[in-house]
Amino acid sequence: MKIFFKIQLIIGLLCCHFDLFSQVDSTQYFNLSIEELMNLEVYSASKKKENIMEAPSIITIVPKKDIEKMGVYSLIDVLKYVPGFETSMGSDGNYRVSIRGNRNDGNILVLINGQPTNNFYNGRSVFDFPLALIEKIEIIRGPGSALFGTNAVAGVIHLFLIEENVIGAFGGLNNTFGIYSGAAIKKKEFTFSISGLYQQSDGSKATIEQDAGDKPGNTWNLTYDSLKSSTSRWNKDGLLNVDFYNKKFKVYSHIMYHSNSDYAGNLYILSPGTVNKQFQNISGVSFSHKINEVISVVPKFYYSYLTNDNLFQERPSGYISNISNDTFVDGRKKRESYLTQTFGAEMDFYIKLNERWNLLSGNVFEEIRLNTYDVSRNYKIVGDEYLGSFGNYDNIKLNQKNKRRFIFAYFIQADYSYDKIDLTIGLRYDDYNDFGSSLNPRMGINYKFNENIRLKGLYGKAFRAPTFKELYDNTNIGNEYGVKGNDTLKPESIQTFELALEGTFKKFVVRYNGFYNYNTNLIRIYDPHGSGSIGVFQNIGVTKTYGHELEINWSVNKHFDFYFNFCQFLMDFRWTKENVNEADYEFYEKLDIYYQQMFNIPRIRINSGLHFHLNKFSLFAGLNYGGASFNNHRFYLEKSDLVEIPPYLQANFNLTYAITSQFTAKLMVQNLGKKYTDPDESTNIDVFGGKGLIQANPEYFLSLIFKFKK
Repeated sequence: MKIFFKIQLIIGLLCCHFDLFSQVDSTQYFNLSIEELMNLEVYSASKKKENIMEAPSIITIVPKKDIEKMGVYSLIDVLKYVPGFETSMGSDGNYRVSIRGNRNDGNILVLINGQPTNNFYNGRSVFDFPLALIEKIEIIRGPGSALFGTNAVAGVIHLFLIEENVIGAFGGLNNTFGIYSGAAIKKKEFTFSISGLYQQSDGSKATIEQDAGDKPGNTWNLTYDSLKSSTSRWNKDGLLNVDFYNKKFKVYSHIMYHSNSDYAGNLYILSPGTVNKQFQNISGVSFSHKINEVISVVPKFYYSYLTNDNLFQERPSGYISNISNDTFVDGRKKRESYLTQTFGAEMDFYIKLNERWNLLSGNVFEEIRLNTYDVSRNYKIVGDEYLGSFGNYDNIKLNQKNKRRFIFAYFIQADYSYDKIDLTIGLRYDDYNDFGSSLNPRMGINYKFNENIRLKGLYGKAFRAPTFKELYDNTNIGNEYGVKGNDTLKPESIQTFELALEGTFKKFVVRYNGFYNYNTNLIRIYDPHGSGSIGVFQNIGVTKTYGHELEINWSVNKHFDFYFNFCQFLMDFRWTKENVNEADYEFYEKLDIYYQQMFNIPRIRINSGLHFHLNKFSLFAGLNYGGASFNNHRFYLEKSDLVEIPPYLQANFNLTYAITSQFTAKLMVQNLGKKYTDPDESTNIDVFGGKGLIQANPEYFLSLIFKFKK
């Protein structure tokens, strides 16, 4: 009994979760009918508020009530339920998100209150963003460059911050805990809000039985002697947000800190000493002026400051080089640090031409600076000689240092509404000083058959500008044999055609849509010599993706809510002949047409969720299914790395019990069930074994929530 009591006490202390609310009704969405849910407003599709059914995009809204029902703390745990999304943890400790099979750093634009957060240098986003301060998430599947510019290739994820009085703390197993608070003053004349958060977790670990060290020639790694070891990914996050606005004026500042370790080694060899740190500040001011009854103008000025300090451990402590025979006491390490700044100005014009036509037009100017960049090692590359202290001992040229990028953009969008038809036509032109220009149109037709059924036809084009890392990097960071930049890169682009049918009825909503994506100038790492040595960033080819999605939301009765979604796609790949090795091109062209597809990401995804509430009890149960995936066959080495990643089925639960009107207890389980993924789409896909890279074990949380009365 004493042991059992101690276990209960320890779990209670570790997992205690307190939310202290005042003046807030966080259940505002719980009792909405299907009709009311379909009348929710969205912003991201057109840079203005509009009804979700009329928005010219395939868009998903996740309000705070859904976040609470699922019992999740991180954005990544929400994204795995979105149709067409596939989420996974990469070997380097960064979460990866694909939309309809499109997965690459920088292909998804992440916004916070309308401001981009993507890391300018490498294009990456923080997908395990904490959710305690998030009021709503809007997710667009498909291109968004016609309004937002670069990065909005596969989709847009838009996070909206809370404006409420709240203070809380939470905890869980795996050393998971956090504190957060918010305060808001809402007057007739103005609104002021401030919120902050700190959150950390050691993460749930998984056992690795094989890594790249087991390959011929690699004789030193953590799994070599013990035959198995554990992943080691942890993370820490901090947020501080300040907003002030009235009818004409707005000023804001968002400060974000994120750090994490790797998961299974940044070079696919378990080395738990990696630490990545990122600090970002986004601030701005805007002013809205109504010139007359027809025209309003909104000038905006914004500034972004981002620093990165990354320590990569390539080999664990005690590593003995088989080249120099040196013992690396604290492991073989590299350090990368840089600072970027963005200065931007935008002028938007909102014009109401008449009762049927509305026009949005704007100009954007940005200057982006890579003010500092430095890379150092505790060893010399030549001879693999251990030196202990850090330095640029091989005198590698830092081509990206002090580089600047100037962007000028102009966009225009017209909206027409008459009777049963809503029409959107838009165009954006971006001009970059370092690689050229990009022109991206969009068009959407929304036809309302009756009160219940709508048809959407959508076309959009988007682009992703090459990052400074892809253009100029010459430092070998992130790759054992080296990856060099390529200043002749063209922007990656995509064209998307979608046709969607939506039905809204008293008890349920059904959406079915088909899509076709044509992705050109894919930017990937490519070995031009076919020798498995130094690679280069290259526009390697094009993909054509065909797919369809089904969504069902069903309000069964006052106790049951159910949803289901399904996505399936096929992705064909073709090399760009002039940019790749002739042998690779000829090898691929001779393959059967079936093998000229991309297989490394599950091509079938199914999600479902059931929410049941009765008196004091509430239960959410969710399932995530992903189909089998395999190694690709684009060139000989890729074809020979035989991997069969099994299908997965994971369950998630959140049980809530209202002890009193103020006290609530929650028991949560995330990611129940084994899941494997590809560590890399290319020749490293087999380094963790024939099933791929195992994902983290399930996570368990026990929470107590307390709410203040008014």
